[in-house]
Amino acid sequence: MRGALDALPRAGPTMSEPVTGPEEKRLEFGGEWATIRALYRYCGQRRAVLLPLVLLAILAFLLEGLGIGLLIPMVQTVLDQGGASSGFGPFTEFMHRLTAALPADYRLPLIGGLVFLLILLKSVVIYGHHMLSIWLSGHVGRNLRDAVLAKSYTIGLLTVQRLGIGRLHNTVDAQVWYATDGLDAATRMIASAAAALVFITLLLLISWPLTVFVVLGFLVISLVMLAVRRGAQRFGRNAVVANAAMSERIVEALTHHRLIRAAGTESREAEQFARTTEGLRRASLRTELLRAIASPLNELLYVPLMFGVIAFGLAQGLGMPALLAYLLLLYRLQPHLQQLDHLRVELAALAGPIEDIATILELTDPKAPRSGTRSITSIERGIRFEGVSFDYGEPDSPSLSAVSFTIPKGAVVALVGPSGSGKSTVVGLLHRFFDPTAGRILVDDVPLPELDLTAWRRRLAYAGQDLELMQGSVRDNIAYGAPDADEAAIRDAARLANAEGFIASLPQGYRSEIGARGLTLSGGQRQRLILARALLRRPDLLVLDEATNALDAEAEHVVLERLHAARDRMSMLVIAHRMQTVRHADLVVVLDGGRVVEMGPPSSLLRGTGTFGRWWGEETAERRRHVAID
Repeated sequence: MRGALDALPRAGPTMSEPVTGPEEKRLEFGGEWATIRALYRYCGQRRAVLLPLVLLAILAFLLEGLGIGLLIPMVQTVLDQGGASSGFGPFTEFMHRLTAALPADYRLPLIGGLVFLLILLKSVVIYGHHMLSIWLSGHVGRNLRDAVLAKSYTIGLLTVQRLGIGRLHNTVDAQVWYATDGLDAATRMIASAAAALVFITLLLLISWPLTVFVVLGFLVISLVMLAVRRGAQRFGRNAVVANAAMSERIVEALTHHRLIRAAGTESREAEQFARTTEGLRRASLRTELLRAIASPLNELLYVPLMFGVIAFGLAQGLGMPALLAYLLLLYRLQPHLQQLDHLRVELAALAGPIEDIATILELTDPKAPRSGTRSITSIERGIRFEGVSFDYGEPDSPSLSAVSFTIPKGAVVALVGPSGSGKSTVVGLLHRFFDPTAGRILVDDVPLPELDLTAWRRRLAYAGQDLELMQGSVRDNIAYGAPDADEAAIRDAARLANAEGFIASLPQGYRSEIGARGLTLSGGQRQRLILARALLRRPDLLVLDEATNALDAEAEHVVLERLHAARDRMSMLVIAHRMQTVRHADLVVVLDGGRVVEMGPPSSLLRGTGTFGRWWGEETAERRRHVAID
């Protein structure tokens, strides 16, 4: 039987009536500008940094433009032209007046030194712009990771499983990196746009007719690049889907490594993974090809434009110093315009990852259980199910129909039934991973939804066959969920779970590392640590879901005896297939097909001819048969 916390459908719907869950609305941005707007939203309180970024970029390229402008009087000095020539615009005249007061004998080196100083200042400002951009990207990346993980805790557990652990892992890890790449691209776009603004303004001040000609040429080039951006955006979305599929496959392959080896399906799994990675390779290749072609295509298209500028400038009678400065400004403008087109293509390609993040962050789950406000410090009388029904909305998912029973304080209630009968659904409802579609659950006569959700779950502890251990030491795993517990309490919990013996045999005892998911331990050792972890919480209700099925008969007997001895301080809900595990229960609830088919003390049910008695007889006969064979 699967553990109650993992028995929910992996790709199923989410809540009740029936549980169809929130419809995931896949967000699609119309282009790079919509992507930039989304990134702007995710900057949050750091948006104030954007204005200094813009101002620093403008200042940097204004300094560079002035440095290039000073080349005009420098060339005039070299050509021994003492005044402004015809064809000079207001910018060149301003540069001439600026340097006219310099001594003639030292004018050339002074202008050269001034040009160097301006370029040096520009480099310092650009460095500041770059560092501020890195600081912003780091904060936004951290905030997005925190937000996506926090979102996974606020939506319903069934919604998380429908989205898929692999997809969420991929979003938190890979897609957020892509989003920060997008923010970096956006800040570089700010710098390039500032450079374009400054240089085009200076070009207009030199010759506005020639600049109009240049702008028309830029528009033609941008139209050519539009098709490239659209293709990159489409292939970028395909790459996101392929990346999520690969991440899901990685999680499945590594999580079920034992199963794959035991079933001998290594080759099949490797082939499936190879097909997934090939799909990602193809999607990524198409995206990168379009992104890579942007820069050389831009450069090729600018060559005829430069020749046209020279011809047009000479036809307009532009002076040689001004034409030289114009060409140099245009030369410096060209990479920034190329960069703008390239960054627009890059942002279009990154729209897919950012859409994926936005889709998850803006996902609403109105049927996810909401916390009540009533506090609870203990269960005084018991828990009562009254006509509880639940439907996952899927044919093969376990459901409940009008289930009623009570777990009195201090009692041991056994929940038995075949796989798919609804036992794990009962546990999910108790933890309020989802709420009933009909009926209600009462705790001391208070409806469960009215209780503070965190306080309620602290009254419960769960130990199941499929519950995982964490990376860390034995002590860390026992204390998980009760981090403030002292050493005496931890050792007492280990003793109750019959784990103190094997812990003492480990090289470092409670400080021994157990590896990822506790795979350095045997199945029985892992179960005893999980049970110790549950007992350390000192719960009012302990849920045991096949929590001893990996133990041998003697070890299981010791554990159960110790648990029954501690029943005065907690109630227990025991889910098991083996009848000897539940024979000392106060009450047995038999589920079949999501309904209660029998209920009563085990001794009473065994005397009858119902389902429980039949199962007990079949198990006893099977056990005797194995003894005879041995």
